[in-house]
Amino acid sequence: MSDNTEQEKTNKEADPKIKELYLIEVESKGIRIASIVSIILAIILFVLEIILQGKQNFGMYSMVGCFCTVSFCYYGFRTKRTPYSLTGLIWGALTVFFIVLYILDMVDHGGTL
Repeated sequence: MSDNTEQEKTNKEADPKIKELYLIEVESKGIRIASIVSIILAIILFVLEIILQGKQNFGMYSMVGCFCTVSFCYYGFRTKRTPYSLTGLIWGALTVFFIVLYILDMVDHGGTL
């Protein structure tokens, strides 16, 4: 009987830790899913905008890229996982590219889009 009470005691002590780890896992997985959905949505909107209007709004894509950059870099650098860090750096380069294109497009149109 003493073994059962010790197991129950350790289960009760470990339970909050397990719940906290579960919440952290759910949050990180949610961020990764949000990044993937943002990427897919950006690609769809980018293609539709080119087909329907013949021009692009690079400001919107820089916002999506910024979200992906921060989420991948933060996760990659905190967990020391190189593929995530590299993905974040690639998204960072794309974000800077989109910002430059947005600024150049504004200059071409006299400051208005």
